[in-house]
Amino acid sequence: MIAAPCQAEERLEALRSYEIMDTPAEAAFDDLVRLIAHICEVPMATITLLDEGRQWFKSRVGLVMQETPLDMSICAHAIQEPGLFIVPDTLEDPRFRAMTFVAGPPHIRFYAGARLETSAGIAIGTLCVLDTVPRELTEPQKEALRIMARQVMNQMELRRSLVAQARALEEGRRVEEELQRAKDEAEAANEAKNQFLASLSHELRTPLMPVLMTVASLLEAGDLKGEMREDMEMINRNVELETKLIDDLLDLTRIVHGKLELQLETVDVHSLLDHTMEICASELYKKQCCLNFELDAAEHHVRADSGRLQQVFWNLVKNAVKFTPAGGQIVISTHNDKAGHICIAIRDTGIGIEAEKLPILFNAFEQGKRDITRRFGGLGLGLAICKGVMNLHGGSLFATSAGEGLGATFTVGMATVAEPCDAHPADFSLPNAGRHSLRILLVEDHEHTSRILLRLLEKSGHSVRMAADILSASSLASSEIFDLVVSDLGLPDGSGLDLMRRLRDEHGLQGIALSGYGMDEDVKAGKGAGFVEHLTKPVDWNRLQAAIGRITFTNAMHEPASAEDPAAAV
Repeated sequence: MIAAPCQAEERLEALRSYEIMDTPAEAAFDDLVRLIAHICEVPMATITLLDEGRQWFKSRVGLVMQETPLDMSICAHAIQEPGLFIVPDTLEDPRFRAMTFVAGPPHIRFYAGARLETSAGIAIGTLCVLDTVPRELTEPQKEALRIMARQVMNQMELRRSLVAQARALEEGRRVEEELQRAKDEAEAANEAKNQFLASLSHELRTPLMPVLMTVASLLEAGDLKGEMREDMEMINRNVELETKLIDDLLDLTRIVHGKLELQLETVDVHSLLDHTMEICASELYKKQCCLNFELDAAEHHVRADSGRLQQVFWNLVKNAVKFTPAGGQIVISTHNDKAGHICIAIRDTGIGIEAEKLPILFNAFEQGKRDITRRFGGLGLGLAICKGVMNLHGGSLFATSAGEGLGATFTVGMATVAEPCDAHPADFSLPNAGRHSLRILLVEDHEHTSRILLRLLEKSGHSVRMAADILSASSLASSEIFDLVVSDLGLPDGSGLDLMRRLRDEHGLQGIALSGYGMDEDVKAGKGAGFVEHLTKPVDWNRLQAAIGRITFTNAMHEPASAEDPAAAV
């Protein structure tokens, strides 16, 4: 029996690092084995690797077996000796003469092996040549055996590198797939959240619609007195507040996901500020706050979405009113800086802002101290929305305060543009919708809402026919003549969008959409279907009147010079 080969864990770990044991044949190794067999003029040659209990041939010439036990291995001795290990005649060597492959087939009589060493000098196997007759190698053959052993190791290093690269690529692909899957899941979750918010908005808005319309109907009646009128106005204010909270949530979602689109035009900042004062006049009156204007900016036109910029001013002024005690002062001022920007400052004498709260003031749901939320209400979304809107405009918004109880100043900055040539057009006022009796097809499946709308529209002088679904609306449109469609989008037998497309294409009708869905994509879909106005529920009666008035006015502007002159119609 031979002495057991070195089983040092270091050698086995080095062998494992190449991940080569029990792998299929590879041409690069087979070529090296054939070449060394040819150079040394022998019938047999192998690349032999040794693990815990066997020798395994990565490549072989002249041998049938793929592996043998270590007690049949001359290579197990060769890896323990430095330099070439040569046995001229195995029958003359007592260590090997009794081995199975020496005494029996293939009758190995000659062995010469060069160690396969790692860069650290650890032997993991041999490149060996064998013959069935005793012999010696020439010096050139010995040198060739050493060189080819190094080439085998170079090939193994290259193979290990390629395996590592392939693994890295596979890992990269796996990570990329996981990232893509995570991205897809995040997008799906985000889309689900958007759908949830849209549905939530619809579900919250829809019940408010009949409330608002009922209040409008009662107030329009004119026979409410004293406390009853005050109660109705209180209900109206609270419904409008609830609507604003819903709008704020949706606006913040649009801003965060980059889906808030701006309709840019040249806007007069001073005119917007005047309009803001008109909107907030009732709040200022109730709190007896003194509002002063110091509009010193000579250049006061900007490129902006007028509705969104008005929203920013409205929020900032409303905040100033909210946080300023009764009898306080609010100053709205403008000036131009040296860079040609307009700076709009809203300064108040209110509760002020602590220094540590200024850096987080524009974060969503941030209102400073908890007691501020309890005292003044709200979700803390207004300033975050204002900041997002100003960022989209390429402008700025920041706040300053001397501290708690010392008031605050919010400053908006925007680049100015030249005043348009038609900056002072003639004062065209929209005709009152009530003066123009229209034939209106009202499509609404909510019974109470439709009943109140019918009452208000008829009281305004319109002729109204009602339908609760697409089928009855289509039937009415086919049998009667209408000037305008006012339709809900969520109908029992389909979408109001499909109905509007049909009425537009078949009867040339225009429409006003009433919907609990108010995202930008919802408005775009409505416009594409033929709705010229999109009103998000709950719809204020004044807004509906204004929308009807705009459509009436636009249509009147585009009518022929004389509708009764046959020649004018040609």
